[in-house]
Amino acid sequence: MTHRVFEQYLNPFAMEFIDALCMTDKRINRVDWLWRYTLLTGSVMLAMTDVGPKNRMSVLSNGQADASHADELKRHLAEYLCRALRSG
Repeated sequence: MTHRVFEQYLNPFAMEFIDALCMTDKRINRVDWLWRYTLLTGSVMLAMTDVGPKNRMSVLSNGQADASHADELKRHLAEYLCRALRSG
C-alpha cells in the first residue's frame, strides 16, 4: 500500500517540485536536484518527527538546543534548507 500511495500521490508531486527546482538554476543538473530534494525531504522528516522531550538535538547538546521548541526548530530548519538549495 505504501508503494501505491507514493506512486499515485507523492511521486507526481515530487516530480513537479523537482521540475520547478530545475528551473531555478540551470547550472545544477536534474540528478543533483533529485539528490537535493531527497536529502532535504529526509531532513525535514527527521526534524519533524524527533521532537519529543528526549529528542536527539536536546540529548546531543545537553539541553542547549531543543527540537521540541517549535520556533527554534523552524528557524534552524529553514536556514539549513535554504543554504542547501543555494549552494552550487
